[in-house]
Amino acid sequence: MKVSQTLITQLVISELKDLDPVRVIIENIKPGVGSITLTCFGKSWTASWGAMSDRSVQEFFTDCNNSYLINCLARGIRSSIEGEDNEANIEFVKKEILKLRREKEISAFDAREYWDEANGADDVKDMVCSWHSHSSLRKVFGDEPWHASWPTVPNPDYEYLNRIVQAVRDALKQSHEAAV
Repeated sequence: MKVSQTLITQLVISELKDLDPVRVIIENIKPGVGSITLTCFGKSWTASWGAMSDRSVQEFFTDCNNSYLINCLARGIRSSIEGEDNEANIEFVKKEILKLRREKEISAFDAREYWDEANGADDVKDMVCSWHSHSSLRKVFGDEPWHASWPTVPNPDYEYLNRIVQAVRDALKQSHEAAV
């Protein structure tokens, strides 16, 4: 069994506007190889890099942009999500109904029926996209309504992590400037 020790740097960033204290744990294993863990209000995110051009994690983290770092810390997280704003979704459905009516693909009677159903929907996207739905609105979007360009809203989880990443980048820059 081989046991190795590495140096860990820990920062606590506090007094942040609209953020709880952020704990940062940085491990520089060797030049160009290391990891970082960010913790804030019981949630944590970790990323490791094995090829940082002989830079430290601190240098690498401050050199990268937020969207790259967020993707490394939370794989697959999107900056926006669709289907969360029912009012926007209803307006989207209505535009699709109007488009089909203008193109004479649906009758005035069907357009009125779809319009009224959309207006009364508590969750129009679920009503349209659910496999179990018997809604006449499914006819507006065809066989794969989930592929429509539904309205999006900013993803609050992405925005939260973006604020944390920016705070860490600012703190690392400040720490570096103080050391120089």
